[in-house]
Amino acid sequence: TMKFKQLLRDKDITGAQLARRINVSVYTVWKWTNGKGEPVAARMIKIADALGVSVEEIVRCFAEKEEDKKIV
Repeated sequence: TMKFKQLLRDKDITGAQLARRINVSVYTVWKWTNGKGEPVAARMIKIADALGVSVEEIVRCFAEKEEDKKIV
């Protein structure tokens, strides 16, 4: 599975566009794409809808980031 930043690239959407679609700040999306935080469950649902993917795919993007942190 892919990371959140890669998912945005694959869906051809910028962080700013996603931020507008789900009504959060650009900085909030920046934090998510750079591993500085992750969306709460309710936001994951909105993100999934905005990107046309399953909620599970969004959850996996962030679950993998947690695994990466543990490896380092």
